[in-house]
Amino acid sequence: MRLEWRGIILGFAGSVSWTLASPAQEPPSPDKPQAPRGSRSLEDPVETFVPLKPRTVEERNQVEALRLYTVARALEDRHKLTDALDVLEDARKLDPDSPPILRRLSRINLILRRGDQAVAVAKKLIEVDPNDSSTLALLVSHYLETKNDPVAAEALLRRVASSPKLNKGSAGFYLVLRDLGDINADLLNKPDEAADAYARLMNALDDRAANNLSPEDQARILEGDEASAYAKFGDTFLKAKRTDYAILAFRKGLIYKPDHAVLPRLLAEALYRSGKKDEALAVLEPFLKRLPTGSESYELLSEILISQGREKEILPRLEAAASADPKNLRVQFALAERLKFEGQVEKADALLAELLKNQAEPQVFAELARSYLKENKSEDLVRLLGEAIQKPGGIDAVKATLDALADNREAAIRALDAGLKMQETVPPSLSESSRKILAFVANKAKLPEKLADVDRAAVKADPTPANFRELIFDLFRATKYTEAGVVIQELFEKHPAEKNAPTLLLLARSRFFGGEVEPALAVAREALAVQPNDRDSLEFLAFLLGQLGKDDEAITTYEGLLKAYPNDEEVLKRARQGLSTSYNNKGDAARAEAELQILLEKFPDDPGVNNDLGYLFAEQGRNLEKAEGMIRKALEDEPDNSSYLDSLGWVLFKQGKSKEALLYLEKAAAGERLDVTICEHLGDVLFRLQDYPRARDFWKKAEGFAAKTSPPSKRLADIQKKLVELQKLGPAPKPSGVDGP
Repeated sequence: MRLEWRGIILGFAGSVSWTLASPAQEPPSPDKPQAPRGSRSLEDPVETFVPLKPRTVEERNQVEALRLYTVARALEDRHKLTDALDVLEDARKLDPDSPPILRRLSRINLILRRGDQAVAVAKKLIEVDPNDSSTLALLVSHYLETKNDPVAAEALLRRVASSPKLNKGSAGFYLVLRDLGDINADLLNKPDEAADAYARLMNALDDRAANNLSPEDQARILEGDEASAYAKFGDTFLKAKRTDYAILAFRKGLIYKPDHAVLPRLLAEALYRSGKKDEALAVLEPFLKRLPTGSESYELLSEILISQGREKEILPRLEAAASADPKNLRVQFALAERLKFEGQVEKADALLAELLKNQAEPQVFAELARSYLKENKSEDLVRLLGEAIQKPGGIDAVKATLDALADNREAAIRALDAGLKMQETVPPSLSESSRKILAFVANKAKLPEKLADVDRAAVKADPTPANFRELIFDLFRATKYTEAGVVIQELFEKHPAEKNAPTLLLLARSRFFGGEVEPALAVAREALAVQPNDRDSLEFLAFLLGQLGKDDEAITTYEGLLKAYPNDEEVLKRARQGLSTSYNNKGDAARAEAELQILLEKFPDDPGVNNDLGYLFAEQGRNLEKAEGMIRKALEDEPDNSSYLDSLGWVLFKQGKSKEALLYLEKAAAGERLDVTICEHLGDVLFRLQDYPRARDFWKKAEGFAAKTSPPSKRLADIQKKLVELQKLGPAPKPSGVDGP
């Protein structure tokens, strides 16, 4: 309550008679009459004020809390936010349910980037005062934008909506209903719950006697666009099959905007769904004549006419509409779809092709691409997609068709075969942009061999360095490393200038992946002779030296690499990891670990470093729990990495957890990078579990991997020894399935 202090003081002064004693006056004599009762002198002693109704402890706390709140606001004004926060916390202890104190606490925590504290205080504030719409908006924004948790936002709004403290006639209540509807409709895909909220909102807005909304409040609730808001409400009602409410919402929207681009069609649909077919047609037909619209309207028209037994009218109506408005692409598309439906596919495609010639709009590409894919017109589709991606907006228009093509293996094969046929014509009719389309399709559909066929035809027709490179890269993708090496040699013969360090390194990699390690080393040295100190060539040379057991030379090469590129973090990682491997091969486990510890200190979250050090510990049979944690950390970043899965399986095996190890090693073996290590480890685990037939199978695979390298892997002898020992055991018992070392 506001206190009129001036009036109170004047009134009080007027009710009391004040006598001022002058120093010159004689002191009052006992014989003289005394002043009337109630009259006081300034010389009289002051009496202690005793209020008629003393304050309770709660009231005193509130007064002190108010004083502290005032102090905190003053500190805020002086930008001492941390001090203000401390004072407000003291005030909150005295008056824990004070909305002003809670509000300031939340805002200052937010400013100081203490998000969790700000949210916790805001939630308490909303419990105390659910009418605080600005705080509620902040909380909803927090859940939706920061936490990406629409379920929590919806639950909060539902609690607020049911709170008895919330003013059901306020703008805040209507905003709660609007947000509830929007979250359920847009984010949670719950049309029934959204419809409930929108229905309550519409009823409340219609009840003028119960609400006192200003025009500004109503505009805020309907987001400044009443027609679109009601269109959204009605669309949700349709999805929830509440057609009466949908009709009401659409009619309200048309009051605000009679020429709305969507509302008449939506109203016609709602009327049709409610069984009012004639009324629906009466709304839809004038709309189609007045406004160019999408194919949905013509689909609805067709549906209504079919329901009335007037199906023969559909095509003539569409042809008339298309003729009257030839630039309306949506009408043309609707006509094309109807022609296809009635079996006139060639006429429909001719219509779309004519549109493409006269109006090369992205939508035309999209419609025609969909048509060609559906009709298995692969050559036309490849040509069209290649043309589309060269046009502005074209790639976005055909993306859905392109993805559908790549996801359908049979359709992808047909498209790649069509591309090969186009490439083999004289002259080739496959454009560069269409070849890019085929590359995308082949990679996504995992058909690199098919793409390589197209590349070979391109090289045969036009042996340019660019065509050679496309073929080489696609052969690598198809894991045809030996053939890739042959093609690189052909490139050097036809284009000697292409014999540079990067291409020689590519040849070295093809030799290595083809199992020829010594020849790969020779080519890597050749690359360095062409371009000394080339980073990639040095790295690969050092790696190959390690593979061949030339660890001293590998160490020297890695150390030279570190000196040549002291500020390159990628070099630092690979060189230190390589040094660790070489030292480990030499039996110097301490130096091997030291190299990885250097990396771990600099890159504590790097998955490769964590995996390598964890695997090193596993190999040594020590720090096994720590090793497991490090490898699991690596797998959090790359859960499908075969090497990391193998490492985890191996460290579990070392801990005696063979069954669990088997799960990870089998997943590693199912990946794309099956190698000698994974096969040997899996064989070891299966042997421990007494599943001897499968153990033999994987050891045989490991033997095959180890034997085909040139020179053979150092693991070959150990693997063959395991196979011999297994043979001596005779018939295999049933798998025990019992863990244990």
